[in-house]
Amino acid sequence: MSDRLTGLFICFQCKEINEIPDYVPADADKDTRIGYLAETHIRRHPSVEDRIITDWASLGSVPTKNWENAEYRKQIVEKIMDSHGRTGFEQSFYDTVDTFRGDALACWKRHNRPAYKDNTSPKCADYLDKSKELKPDTAVERKAAGLPRYDDVKVKQTFLCQYCPYHQSVLNEVR
Repeated sequence: MSDRLTGLFICFQCKEINEIPDYVPADADKDTRIGYLAETHIRRHPSVEDRIITDWASLGSVPTKNWENAEYRKQIVEKIMDSHGRTGFEQSFYDTVDTFRGDALACWKRHNRPAYKDNTSPKCADYLDKSKELKPDTAVERKAAGLPRYDDVKVKQTFLCQYCPYHQSVLNEVR
């Protein structure tokens, strides 16, 4: 039983590792779970649909006994992520950025996919609006520590819009 493998389908787009129990590398071409995972990620990231899968995903395997050990699993995940795009921040940072991107994309879709340059599409009604500003919910902690309000000392405003495809079209037009 110690020779069992767990397959790892790694999507570089969302920095997600999906496990494939009882993986047999020699049968990978016939393993429908891999196709299912690839299709799931293509639906999640339509921009990769026309690209070769090895550009945005990878398939590997580890001994199941190592994957089931929490400490080994953590080391395996860190090694994979460090070699594929993580630049030294903790995973929670990347998770937060991915959440912002997901929320911004949902907002963009809710607004009927506006485009800055396209004259047929409506412009985004709440682009860089105060309601889209991202700021920490630390008012209570700041007050308890005797610090000024965040709004009084912030150097730069950050908006959910900065993670949106509409923002990219605005930047392209400005350039």
